[in-house]
Amino acid sequence: MALQHATHDAWRDVYLDVSAILARQTSFEAAAPALLRTLAGALGWDAAAVWLPLDEDSRQLVCRAVWSATALDCTAFSAILATEVHRCAEARWVDEGGAFPLLSGRESVGVVQWFGRAGRRGAPAERDLLLHVGSLAGLFLESRRFSHELEEARRISSLGRLASVMAHEFGNVLMGIASFAEYLRRHATTSAMEAAAGQIQRSLNRGRKLTDDILRFSRNVEPVLAEIDVAAWLETFLPEAVALAGSRVRLQVEEGLVIQGDVAQLNQVLVNLVLNARDASPADAPIVIAARATTASGGDSVEVAVLDRGGGIPEDVRDRIFEPLFTTKPAGHGIGLAVVQRIVRAHNGLVRVRSESGIGTEFRILLPAEIAGRAGGRERPS
Repeated sequence: MALQHATHDAWRDVYLDVSAILARQTSFEAAAPALLRTLAGALGWDAAAVWLPLDEDSRQLVCRAVWSATALDCTAFSAILATEVHRCAEARWVDEGGAFPLLSGRESVGVVQWFGRAGRRGAPAERDLLLHVGSLAGLFLESRRFSHELEEARRISSLGRLASVMAHEFGNVLMGIASFAEYLRRHATTSAMEAAAGQIQRSLNRGRKLTDDILRFSRNVEPVLAEIDVAAWLETFLPEAVALAGSRVRLQVEEGLVIQGDVAQLNQVLVNLVLNARDASPADAPIVIAARATTASGGDSVEVAVLDRGGGIPEDVRDRIFEPLFTTKPAGHGIGLAVVQRIVRAHNGLVRVRSESGIGTEFRILLPAEIAGRAGGRERPS
């Protein structure tokens, strides 16, 4: 009995050490090396790694941190065991080690995997320790994600109020310039003057589009919901997409998909995504607008995706693409994707991005489904 109490006291000390490690860090990636080192020292592991999902709705895991008593890296760990533990949300012990899930409720949000010839093989006390550590670390991961989203919402709200004032004042300046540009066009006496007036007008149009985008972003306009047949909606939108990006636009649409949405706002989402795809792609590369039923967001949903075959989004900026005023385009203003995210969230939806360098980018809009039928599909060239 004394030995059992001593073991439980040791596990309690390990749990408290893990709690202290997480409390000192602002991100799980920063805490992971010390966490792995602490668990390895207590449980006799030779090496350990943390696996986290590629994105929030992905089942694909990526090795984010490794601790090892020898010269091991991520390639020494097999993703097969980690993926199985992530899928079933239960710990597994194998000959060379094992893995346990990081839990948010009953869902796995990551996995710790270990090698440990000297490790204990699933003793009840060890199982209890890993269960509690997994729950604590999973709660930490989710709390940091929610904190990030809350901070982003606060920052966007403040930026939106400032942008609204600036856009209004800028619009007034453009109105003054527009009247003189029109006067110059009407009274042009040479072709050079007429060309200059035309250039001023085109610049004014770009300025108006910018102010319209900023005002659309800054105003929290609630969508006017109505039932939308997704196939019919996208068929109707196709001519506008062709006008924006040319005849390379293709539709791939499942039949029987129905959502609740505001068509005007969702059209704006597609306009922004198609424009991004056009700007990112070679002139002859296809742009695909696709719609299908899915359960990727945890329930019946409709996924509307825009896929391009461009160069992909650089990995070092992928986490910033939805930030207002952030852009990698020389002539961009960084409002389009912020507007996309705001509209989709107002529809209780999610925006997900997959991008590979040299292959292309796919923006996926996940919206709650009214009916997610799979009665068939159709492909429409432009």
